[in-house]
Amino acid sequence: RANYYINSWKDFQKIKFIDKKKYITAIVIFISAIIIQLYTFPGKVQYPAHVDEPSVVETAFKIYNGEFNPDFFRYPAGHMNMLALIYKTCSLFANQITMESAYKIAWYLSNVFMALIPVMVFSICTLLGTYVIGLIGCCLVMTSDILLQHSQYAIVDVSLSFFCSLFFTFSIYWFIKSNFSPNK
Repeated sequence: RANYYINSWKDFQKIKFIDKKKYITAIVIFISAIIIQLYTFPGKVQYPAHVDEPSVVETAFKIYNGEFNPDFFRYPAGHMNMLALIYKTCSLFANQITMESAYKIAWYLSNVFMALIPVMVFSICTLLGTYVIGLIGCCLVMTSDILLQHSQYAIVDVSLSFFCSLFFTFSIYWFIKSNFSPNK
């Protein structure tokens, strides 16, 4: 098996064509998932678009504004802290983050997270099966109605789906590369 870590363009040139095809396919899948999300929901959404969004985005906005204890303990804090960090990073390039722009940033993060899930499904299916099975799996996930709907909301379910898929992808990759794998 080829080494899947790329550090430079020279490393990328040394990879066999089959492995390059997987990298390029993953990038195309990500871009296609973003385009499908934008195409299925082209209208401008008023915030909040989901009943849970004010809890998540406004709590992250409080953390961004320096509140150490936002007095909110119903949802896991990881997603809100990640949003607050992104708000802080974006405020380095803009003067001030408003509530409307905070919602837009949170929606973009949801779009990116949900666009990465088909890439992970492609990786899992390719590792466990074949390249064609990976393409079929990612196409099914990319066009999933529930995934497309959740990609438009800034809720904790989005990050939960992303990190569960990421964990599953790393677990499968680790298992395939380990001594426990039936392929060895």
